[in-house]
Amino acid sequence: MSIQNNLFRCINILYYFLSPMQENRPKYRINYINICDKKTCFGGFEGNLMIVVLAFIFLIACYRWGAWRNWKTYYPTILFFISGDFIYLYLFSVKPLWQYTAKMMPGTITTLIVALIIYPCTVLLFLPNYPRSGLFKKIRFVSFWVLLFSGLEYLGLKYNFMQHFHGWNFICSVVFDCILFPLLVIHQKKPYIAWFLAFIFCVGVLFLFQVPAKY
Repeated sequence: MSIQNNLFRCINILYYFLSPMQENRPKYRINYINICDKKTCFGGFEGNLMIVVLAFIFLIACYRWGAWRNWKTYYPTILFFISGDFIYLYLFSVKPLWQYTAKMMPGTITTLIVALIIYPCTVLLFLPNYPRSGLFKKIRFVSFWVLLFSGLEYLGLKYNFMQHFHGWNFICSVVFDCILFPLLVIHQKKPYIAWFLAFIFCVGVLFLFQVPAKY
């Protein structure tokens, strides 16, 4: 059974744990006055359960199918992935485009779980299994990961684990994922080019969504 099928099975397990709670969802409220355009964001038990279960699934998947024994080979790309997240948090802190909004777990802790567990596991699963030849195989493999991350974000939006703000939407996230995974491949081979492309993309997003400069 391929890694794609196994990961889909893991996501089905995640959905199984979350879906029974939908009807009796606790209505916790969080007010993000400065970052949500004075709209109320909701968060609840599902959001907290989702990040814990998701991190656990990624750890198991990485142990089973990832190249964790060769983590040093992919360590620079792991740092590239994590650094991009932290750069976003700094540059877009005044006007965030997305944010984790689960009530019972602070956003900072959620961000650290995603950055320090899910992102490294993603790199150790994605890059070692990336096809070495065949354009169609490469497109299919990247498409799988785009669909996987898009599906996880859909669950996050549905179960109040995260929110979009200031014009960012689900389509934007899908486009972002389509850029992200090829960038990881490029960084593993030519990191300077990957950083240059990431810089161009970041500047483009800053201008497109009119994010004020932070000094």
